[in-house]
Amino acid sequence: MIYTTNAIESLHMQLRKIVKNRGHFPNDQAAKKLRFLALRNIEKNWIAYRKLECLKIKTALNHFALKHPLLLRANLAAMAELRAWRVQPAG
Repeated sequence: MIYTTNAIESLHMQLRKIVKNRGHFPNDQAAKKLRFLALRNIEKNWIAYRKLECLKIKTALNHFALKHPLLLRANLAAMAELRAWRVQPAG
């Protein structure tokens, strides 16, 4: 059994929809070109979505930093301490 992620399943569904809407192809080259162009457009949409999500996260962090600076500093100090513990060799 092969397990796939939602991203792969989403990509497969989008490609199937494009090919299904197109119907038939005069030759293999036309089918390859359509798949190539579809993948290019799907990739552009994914990149735009990821950029938007990153912007939302940055905006939320900035808002949180303005509202709760003391809590943010305590969180950063705790993360630094955890990183320091991870670096220390066991024994």
